[in-house]
Amino acid sequence: MDSKTARAFVLSGSSLIVRSNQVILKTCGPTSLLSALEPVMEMAGKQANLSNIMFTRGLVASSNRQPSPHRSFADEVRFLDRKYDGQSIAIDNGFHMWTMSPTPCSTVFEVVMRDLPQDVMKASAYEFKFSPSRGGDRWVEYLVPGARVNGQWFQPRGYICNAFAGNDDHMFTIHIAQQTSCSYVTFESNFIDKGMLERVVQFFRPGTLTIVTIPGTETMANGIRGLLLSGNALTCETDFAAGGYAGRHASMLLPKVDALLTTAMMLMMNESVPPDIPFEGAEKRLEITFEPGSTDLLAIPQQTWSDILSHANCAIMSVMDSPTTRAFVLSESSLFVRSNQVVLKTCGTTSLLYVVQPILIAAGTRAVLINILFTRGLIMSPALQPSPHRSFAEEVAFLQMEFDGQPVAIHNEFHMWATAPSSCSTMFEVAMRDLPRDVMAKFYYDFKYVLTAPMDLRFQHDDRGCESWVQDLVPGARVDSQWFEPCGYSCNAFVGKTDRLFTIHITPQPSCSYVSFESNFVDMDMMARVIRFFRPGKLTIATINGPGMMSVVAEGCDGGHDPGSRIEEPDDIDLEGYACTFAAHLAHVDFQSFHLCV
Repeated sequence: MDSKTARAFVLSGSSLIVRSNQVILKTCGPTSLLSALEPVMEMAGKQANLSNIMFTRGLVASSNRQPSPHRSFADEVRFLDRKYDGQSIAIDNGFHMWTMSPTPCSTVFEVVMRDLPQDVMKASAYEFKFSPSRGGDRWVEYLVPGARVNGQWFQPRGYICNAFAGNDDHMFTIHIAQQTSCSYVTFESNFIDKGMLERVVQFFRPGTLTIVTIPGTETMANGIRGLLLSGNALTCETDFAAGGYAGRHASMLLPKVDALLTTAMMLMMNESVPPDIPFEGAEKRLEITFEPGSTDLLAIPQQTWSDILSHANCAIMSVMDSPTTRAFVLSESSLFVRSNQVVLKTCGTTSLLYVVQPILIAAGTRAVLINILFTRGLIMSPALQPSPHRSFAEEVAFLQMEFDGQPVAIHNEFHMWATAPSSCSTMFEVAMRDLPRDVMAKFYYDFKYVLTAPMDLRFQHDDRGCESWVQDLVPGARVDSQWFEPCGYSCNAFVGKTDRLFTIHITPQPSCSYVSFESNFVDMDMMARVIRFFRPGKLTIATINGPGMMSVVAEGCDGGHDPGSRIEEPDDIDLEGYACTFAAHLAHVDFQSFHLCV
């Protein structure tokens, strides 16, 4: 691919950039880069006046597999010093440089990334191509808007591209090695842009990265001084918007020629970031239904609902309406109000059952109660819950003081109490635990503005904002969401202009990771997208008064369910890799529950 001043070649092992008076060659793998030096000199011709040779390389994972003279930086320096007089620099084994003369060095801005998340690297497999429906290189334009890209996908995995940006004097290259054992990405450009750097790091989310800059002008040098460094001290926590990285090593080499500033920084993901603050993600759920026409709960003012919720120790964060339902995102989960029904979900250490009487009072004396349904899943730390939520027995005893209901406990994973089970509305819930850290990292507050970047690797990139990943799970969704500091996420959503709704609540901390997805409708494709997106280690699927679910467990599911649980041959959904460890079907309340493990 050509620009006005350069010709860029994508190679089988990286890139070649040719200008009228300069050649830049990058190679990866077991290539003999320095063997190309003399042929380049011959092609330049005898009249060519050599101004500079610069050689750089990073940390090589398997030096003994490299051809001579690339088995060590010392060998490479000896090879170059045989014919040329140069200066060698090694910085903390992460960056090596040899140059004849610092002054005429051209600008190099490089980000070298290692230890990358598997979901990011999986997207560089040949068969995926990031976003095939929009072209395999369109994701690059997210990193550098307006780029002209020439990319090459390699089978079975790997990617290389050259690109020109802006006025075509600006260019950059991206090289991706996908293998799990040696995941590696380099991003190099001849210009420096802080926003670009942040997008690159946020997009790939590496565990470790090295940033190397070699500016050819004093202006560029001054730009780097203010980019990430204050003197010799890294200030990436305040200056680097990607966040979550701590400087392990930083060097500034200032030769006598002020026009050259070489900076090499090794950054590593902070062990304390993201924070791991224990939180009870599993929700308690309350559904109260009245006879239609006997009351109008939608006429109750929002302030009254706020007062009611104060009994449960939670508050309203936002509200969204549909023609029949008002949906509130709460500080702890969600509240849904219809003319004759209230559905309240709360997580954490809330006192959910204390709102029953306030709701009955607010409904009015003419309201005719049809059913009260209370459900909850497995509580991680019941001793930390307020009364009466320290055990299901305690909850049942509290309810039975005023109402006559039927309790059901399923394998400690799901608990249910109802006064009129046949009157329960449709409920479909997927409760997920033991979730991958790379998935949960997206739901920390610092990542909220870049959430669509990692999502692009699984779904088509667009400009809908950081809720587009929800719309990929359920197309056509109208989303009302809340990001919590330092971490956590909740959203309510309506599907188009219908009465269909769903809610998602995410607790991302590694020690207690939990995600719940609940809807008032059942869609097998939707369930598959939800589970494949979050990739939980364990999940429980529960339905009440929904379509039959006894055949939704994975095709090729690895067995292991309890004898007599009547699991039929699954054929509706692919949950390959999960084994059903428990299944229950209670026909008299049309309740079904499954517990699946990887």
